[in-house]
Amino acid sequence: MSLLSRWRSRRDARRSRRARFRFLRRKNCGDCGHPFLEHGADADQDAGDRACAECVYEIDHGFRTEPPCCRPIPADVLRGADAAAAMPRRSRRDDGGVRVTVASLGAPSPSTLREATAAMQWGIAAPRDVIAVAADLLATGMVAESLTALASLYPDATAPDVFDLSSRALVEAGGRPLDRDDEEVSILALRAACKGYQAGQIRLHVFFSWVHERVGHDGPDAAQPLVEFDDELDARKASDLRNGPDAARLVADFLTVTR
Repeated sequence: MSLLSRWRSRRDARRSRRARFRFLRRKNCGDCGHPFLEHGADADQDAGDRACAECVYEIDHGFRTEPPCCRPIPADVLRGADAAAAMPRRSRRDDGGVRVTVASLGAPSPSTLREATAAMQWGIAAPRDVIAVAADLLATGMVAESLTALASLYPDATAPDVFDLSSRALVEAGGRPLDRDDEEVSILALRAACKGYQAGQIRLHVFFSWVHERVGHDGPDAAQPLVEFDDELDARKASDLRNGPDAARLVADFLTVTR
């Protein structure tokens, strides 16, 4: 094997490993709330008896009193990590290329923070986006201990830490806590994506294909018109320009129904 071939082989191996890590970092354990990356990142190794490294860290530093989570990484998550590692470079992102910015969510408010947090949970916004919303809320005069702590986090803070602080801040503001596994998170994340679409951040076919893939026909009832429109797009074979008015109406209807 030539030197160039060996270099390419090592480069591809590193790229695949990073893709696996990124996938597991975005998939959170339903028991402890930490990314499955902390439960053992290598799918080809036995992770059945591994304690969550983030839980161990919290215990060592006095942030946690209960035993560390030892939940194995689910088989479907491991398969997803394998698939991400095997994908070509341009298609590895499991968010389907859908990203939203804080600006598209509207003026800073507790509801904006709620949507940004759900969008982060779905991988279409970053932790730093939620932190930015918290900072904007502080600038409007809203004062809460958890909100201040959230706005003070470093931009590279982990999604679980941001999620927990954001949920506490919402409770302190008089709202309900966020539940990672509740249908509300799906609705809120989809609302954030719809606003990103309205702001021109996501192309029409990319957006509806992502909704179909991520939400599916078993998802929330309010989202089904968006899911079914992707099926129609396959049959219509029309341009984004011609489908634009119908798409805009469906997105606006969803935002109205879920307000």
